Amino acid sequence: MSVIVQANPFDFFADLTGAPLSEGYVWIGQANRDPRQFPVTVYADENLMIPVAQPLRTNAGYIVRNNAPTFVYIAGDYSVLVEDKMHRQVFYVPGPFQTESNAFTASIATQVSSVAQLRLLDKRIYRNASTQGYYTAGDGANADYWQDINDTTSTDNGGTIIVAADGARWKMKVNGRVKSQTFGILTGSSADQSVQVQRAVTVGCTNYGGVDFQPGQIRIDNTIKFPNLAYDIFGSSGTRTEFWTDTENLKMFDFTLCNGPAKTMQRIGFTKITPGTYAGIVGVYTENTNGLYMENCWSRGLFTGLRYHGSFINMNNCAFEYNYFGVYCDTKAQETTWLATTYYRNEQVDFRLTGDNSTFKSIGSNHIGTRIEGIRLDDCTNAQIFSVSCEDSSPSNGFTPNLLRVTGISSGNIVTGFSSSQFGRYGIIFDGANVKKNIVTGINIRNTPATGNRGIRCLSTSENYFEGNIEGVEAGVEFNSTSDGFKGKISNCSVGSMITVANYCSLDVKNSGNTIDVQQSGTTILYLKGFTGDPTGFSAVPYIVSATAYGTTVEVLSMPTGLSWKKGDRAVNTRNPTPGTPKAWARLTTGSSNVLGPDWYSEGNL
Repeated sequence: MSVIVQANPFDFFADLTGAPLSEGYVWIGQANRDPRQFPVTVYADENLMIPVAQPLRTNAGYIVRNNAPTFVYIAGDYSVLVEDKMHRQVFYVPGPFQTESNAFTASIATQVSSVAQLRLLDKRIYRNASTQGYYTAGDGANADYWQDINDTTSTDNGGTIIVAADGARWKMKVNGRVKSQTFGILTGSSADQSVQVQRAVTVGCTNYGGVDFQPGQIRIDNTIKFPNLAYDIFGSSGTRTEFWTDTENLKMFDFTLCNGPAKTMQRIGFTKITPGTYAGIVGVYTENTNGLYMENCWSRGLFTGLRYHGSFINMNNCAFEYNYFGVYCDTKAQETTWLATTYYRNEQVDFRLTGDNSTFKSIGSNHIGTRIEGIRLDDCTNAQIFSVSCEDSSPSNGFTPNLLRVTGISSGNIVTGFSSSQFGRYGIIFDGANVKKNIVTGINIRNTPATGNRGIRCLSTSENYFEGNIEGVEAGVEFNSTSDGFKGKISNCSVGSMITVANYCSLDVKNSGNTIDVQQSGTTILYLKGFTGDPTGFSAVPYIVSATAYGTTVEVLSMPTGLSWKKGDRAVNTRNPTPGTPKAWARLTTGSSNVLGPDWYSEGNL
């Protein structure tokens, strides 16, 4: 003889209007027969020792005994007839029923103070439950759960699935993203919350579209890894949500291989608990990551705020403060736009790029209090950076920062729209023999003249081109190089420009209104007032008038016989426009050979 529990369809009894059935009648009889005519014995205990009289009575939708919800027990199959208090039939089910234990009842909803109390509920009585908090009532982790009676295998994840002491699987009713509090994440605690955070991220991002993190500081001592899916990670819109750590060499948030659907992270911060040392900590680490959008995020006091490795990330209104490196991009970045991004007093470099063939539509503005370098291109080729603004980067704590530095093996890079003010040493510095054929246009450099500061300085470089305006520095341009060029306006400078050991440097400075000091090997060879043309002794040297990614145009007296050129370059005969002489020469090859025919093509005579 089997003993059977009554489950669905009788979790709850309603009257004919759908309201909870009160003062109702329930008869239980033989399967496929009228329960009033052929009743079976109903018991109050699982051992079938205490009979209960029929009909059973209901209150608020539940079978009751002594006015309290109760189980009743039946041996074998049965039928069920339910009537309201007026003895009108609500329904009749002839059976038979195949159920999983021995109790007949409608399940009861209840409220508990914590998840720990939820784990102690009796699965035979309760099918729905609400928690008032995770650890204690009122801690912000209130949630609604339902018991999945068909699930006996799911693993407890500490949030959306809770496995009770009796094996019941309680599943959270989630509307949209999960709340971080419902995974037991604590703010302001010195205890590591990595396990809880990882569970929330894995479950929330995989099944519910993301996570809403509560306000406050959350300590993590292990890396949080994100799945390759579409999701939103939101911090608090009021008090900030900030992750903090002191664990050395920790990648706090890791988006490695998240190269699929779009994902968003907003209002999330990263910081070091104990300031003063950087300990190799990275706030956000990306590797082969595409489609990540960051807004109103920040890092403070870390080794690197954002490590950008072969990824495509857009940012808006983010901040990198007091880090060793603000942003370090070491491989190709494609079509990236960082709007309104601020850098403040980072120790070494605000933004460092070593990734070839990268395109940044913007890398942010407001490099405030830069200590060593604002932007550094190091061993970088064919990168394009647009709309660079470095404002108010005045010297601080004895540091004399440079705003744009290009060094290492760097060529073919294009920076468009470079604006800066209030810097300590150099607005732009190009350094090294392997820095060549780079272009910076749209320059607007402003500063207060100070000993040693320069608008642009080139050291042992070649074939770089600069165009724009320089105002209010000691020297507008200082070239200790072989073939670099500047075109634009230099004004309100102590010394307009300085050329040292520069056999092929060129200047086209219009209406400067200042003394132009041209030097070679430290010996002054020329002073001019209101310089508007070519300095004596350099008239035969080509100077650049325009440059693009596809070629450089220079003005010359005759066909070039020196320097290295690339296919697509063009030399225009504007220095010696004699009738019958060629009007221009077009470059056919790349290299240092300069022979009419194979290397240069005459475009016809004047």
